[in-house]
Amino acid sequence: MTVQNPLNDVLKDLAIEIEETARLVEGLDDSGWAAATPAPGWSVADQIAHLTFIFHLAGTAASDGEAFAKIAAGASDDFDGAVNSALRQFNQFPPAQLLGRFRALGQSSVESLAAVPAGQVVPWLVNPLPPTVLAAAGIMEIFGHGQDIADALGVRREPTDRLRHLAFFAFLTRDFGYLSRGLTPPAEPFRIEVTSPAGEVWAFGPEDAANKITGPAEDFCLLVTRRRHRDDLALVATGEEADRWLDIAQAYRGPAGEGRTPGQFPPTTTATTEPAVTMPPSSARSPPTPPAAAVRSRSARPPPARRPPPVTRRASPMTATPLRTAVVIGCGATGTSVALALTGAGVEVALIDQDPRAAADAAALGAGTPWRPALPPADLVVVATPPSAVVDVLYTAQARGLGRVYTDTAATKDIICADAELRGCDLKGYVPGHPSAGPDAPGRATADAGRFAGRPWVLCPYETTPPPGHWRPWTP
Repeated sequence: MTVQNPLNDVLKDLAIEIEETARLVEGLDDSGWAAATPAPGWSVADQIAHLTFIFHLAGTAASDGEAFAKIAAGASDDFDGAVNSALRQFNQFPPAQLLGRFRALGQSSVESLAAVPAGQVVPWLVNPLPPTVLAAAGIMEIFGHGQDIADALGVRREPTDRLRHLAFFAFLTRDFGYLSRGLTPPAEPFRIEVTSPAGEVWAFGPEDAANKITGPAEDFCLLVTRRRHRDDLALVATGEEADRWLDIAQAYRGPAGEGRTPGQFPPTTTATTEPAVTMPPSSARSPPTPPAAAVRSRSARPPPARRPPPVTRRASPMTATPLRTAVVIGCGATGTSVALALTGAGVEVALIDQDPRAAADAAALGAGTPWRPALPPADLVVVATPPSAVVDVLYTAQARGLGRVYTDTAATKDIICADAELRGCDLKGYVPGHPSAGPDAPGRATADAGRFAGRPWVLCPYETTPPPGHWRPWTP
């Protein structure tokens, strides 16, 4: 399994984007640097100065947490003031010196992010972020501000498959447009299907989602950075909420800004001159309930009033000791089947479900006993919830110290693994998994201790996961 946006790929692409943006401006004279961009009040020099500050901030966060904390303290009190101060700090330099600093600090940020130890997060303005996500945010920044520069200079930038990182980042941050306007994000997941410049379809979210966005990847990236109005893009919204989102989409925190007006720029080469189309969901479709294979990211769920910090109570080190105790979270057919197999192998199983009656019913089938707060950490915790709940449940279980090793049973891994990293879960104690036993039959009454006998159980460790001998104490 390859986790979405592996660090080496996104950093390599970020370095290329930095250099291409530098080449965009390196031949400009003073009047070119002073040229107005579509962002009101911002010149080309201002755009480069802002990016220089962003990369200085990212590099400092990755390499010197104490120095970053001092910078971030001022930014958290007055972010707009911090941005304006940064502009004054960097755009006071003559163009050649500013460009040199942009290149140097951009490259330094890439090197600092690459040096972050595996499994660690980087402090940031709101929440700590994995270096992969922070690098993807850097690509979002340089795409948006680079587009402003290209528009000011009348240059057409050729889209590349490096947009994949931004498209995925925008999927993860879907709710930012709602939050910046004081709106409650919908609980229902979106499906994003965009076509890369090479013709490949990049898809994120459950296939049967009632709300879906489709179209060219370049148009999607222009939309979420608010560098083009939806009417000038060839994006199609399926579902009322998806149509609403096209008006408010943004892949960055804070105020949305003025955005762009319809017809301000010629449509992209792939776009039509018609407004984006909204198609209602099929009347034959039942209300969307994601199946086992359908995954929605953390961004598709309403955020808590105050998001907790990353897990600080790490799971105990994994050791190759016999499996004696386990906790199974989620007492549907899959979870109960796992619990029955474990109890049949002599493992003491504790059961957890958001519905206590479900745990009691599973216990009545002989799958274990309902979990009690006084129990010590288990050798293994199996998260057998619907895919959309896996990361939240994993984060909470690790924070409560329920076990030493954690795994799950969700079918689709890429988005769950990236979301777990973004959320700040303990990746050293988490071995994503998927039992290949077919879809759940309805009801825990269909649970079967032999359901997984002789069938593959795929394990998808992170690079930071200890060797297999430490986390394979039991085979179904």
